[in-house]
Amino acid sequence: MKLVLFKLRLHQLKRQINNLGFGYTLIAMIILAIIITIVFSKFHSKTDSILISIIISFIVLSIHISRKDKIFIYRQMDHPALNIFSEYMIFSLPLTLPALFTTHWYYFFAFIPVFFICALLRVSIRHRTILPHLSKVISAKNFEWLSGIRKNLGAVLILLLLAFATSWLKIVPLIFSWLFITTLMAFYQEGESLQILFSSTYTPRQFLWHKVKYGIAIVLFLLIPVIVVNIIFHPELLLLDCAFLVMQLTMVVFTILFKYTTYVPNEVNRGNSTLLAMLSISSLVPYTFPLPLLLCIRNYSKAVKNLNFYFNGQHTAAY
Repeated sequence: MKLVLFKLRLHQLKRQINNLGFGYTLIAMIILAIIITIVFSKFHSKTDSILISIIISFIVLSIHISRKDKIFIYRQMDHPALNIFSEYMIFSLPLTLPALFTTHWYYFFAFIPVFFICALLRVSIRHRTILPHLSKVISAKNFEWLSGIRKNLGAVLILLLLAFATSWLKIVPLIFSWLFITTLMAFYQEGESLQILFSSTYTPRQFLWHKVKYGIAIVLFLLIPVIVVNIIFHPELLLLDCAFLVMQLTMVVFTILFKYTTYVPNEVNRGNSTLLAMLSISSLVPYTFPLPLLLCIRNYSKAVKNLNFYFNGQHTAAY
């Protein structure tokens, strides 16, 4: 069997690394090393091994359900399920392989049937433009939320409802809340048109501040009830829940700043996804908080500079 998908993903990964540059690639490698270290330590505990295995399996399942190329793969490729299965097994090795070097080594082999079953599933989330009157509630200035909610309403509602429904349990609502935030972060991959960018009278700094405030406000409005209920049932998790909320808010802020650091009008910037994915996974661990915070500080001035290029009309001269 030719690993067609693996070779394709490897080529895409190389291209994303080139787009990120040396600095961000180094940061991504550090984050990956931290994640591997954390996963390895968790696999030493029986309870944590089960939890980590569930999280990894759920991440792969979520990726599989949301991917848009399944129809093409199943129709055009030989051995499509085996290709998808091989892709999941190879690229998940940084998360699954550490189990082999612990007393709970058998969890590594448990991932094989789980990933193969995922590869056999042809279920997809249909992205349809719905809620045509949503623009009356969300203005065009908040383009990301308007577009993102219309295209991903089903996934957003399911994850949010699951977070609410499990808010009386330990840890589980935080996992669904994290997946919810990860879905929201994907809203910021698409760059709005210059018409939308210039529709406000904001300066670049005011524009960024508006985006950050709006993103934080919505996340707080949606997640605070989940966190409060979880703390009521499990007061011993107060610090963990608060740390989790702060980490997710920081990730939202970084996602916004990183978008406008690399912003190009009307383009979908998928090159940011590698770094964002690793940061998102690391945000599950409170003591990695300094990393996204430092990246927020680093990217703020870069985002302002990039926006100034457009707000000051320099882009017209560039063309």
